[in-house]
Amino acid sequence: MKSFLLVGLLLQVFALPTLCAFAWFRGGVTERRVATALFIAVVATTTTDAFGTRWQGPNWAVITVDVILMAVLVVIARQSTRFWPIWTAASQLGGCLAHLPAILNPEIPKHLYGATQPFWVWPLMMSLLIGVLSVHRLRRMQEKSGGPPASIPV
Repeated sequence: MKSFLLVGLLLQVFALPTLCAFAWFRGGVTERRVATALFIAVVATTTTDAFGTRWQGPNWAVITVDVILMAVLVVIARQSTRFWPIWTAASQLGGCLAHLPAILNPEIPKHLYGATQPFWVWPLMMSLLIGVLSVHRLRRMQEKSGGPPASIPV
């Protein structure tokens, strides 16, 4: 179990900064906003987890960061004309709901609580990747057509 979590953490440590950089340089406004919010949330979670409860019951600092990120993603999804931010916000809702068992039963084994948390960033990252790839593909198609660059939807 620990090796599975370690592999997931290592992949996340390399994949997340790479995806955020890709979104910042190749994405549209929505992609950059989501990448920035996600990166800040991961840094905040890492810092608060260092001073947190070590998953011995509800980790309120991480819960707070997760709820704030969900609120930011909902605002971004409402302002966007794209569909993928809705999936991003829904993935974060799943991450927030994963805290409920520990809130309702603080005696839950710490390995179960800790194991559910890292999973939810992967669907969020996949939806961001889909958004960046679609905007990048749209831009390339516009460049190849030789026409004036159309506005990329927010």
